[in-house]
Amino acid sequence: MWRMQTVNITRTGGFDGDIALTATGLPTGVTAAFDPQSATGNSSALTLTAAANATTGTATVTVKGTATGQADKTTAFQLTVTPRRLAGSRWLPTRRRSPFRRGRAARRR
Repeated sequence: MWRMQTVNITRTGGFDGDIALTATGLPTGVTAAFDPQSATGNSSALTLTAAANATTGTATVTVKGTATGQADKTTAFQLTVTPRRLAGSRWLPTRRRSPFRRGRAARRR
């Protein structure tokens, strides 16, 4: 399962150099890929991919931008990994009401 999100970059002070992007704090079984990984423009696409056995729950993911001669910048977000529903599986109600009542014969309508 994967999810793509745009990472917007705000450049200040006339800086126009490359910014290397990384993500930390990912749950086990989740990977992050930036496209481009070294951004020269004002955005990069972040793709998060969760393996079938990825750890479920909520984690704080930190995205860091590093550039020569500049202080590192970070931002964080909450990532929630939920169990994957298997293809072809159905949600069944825990209790179904029978169309037949006990002790009575079924009637035709």
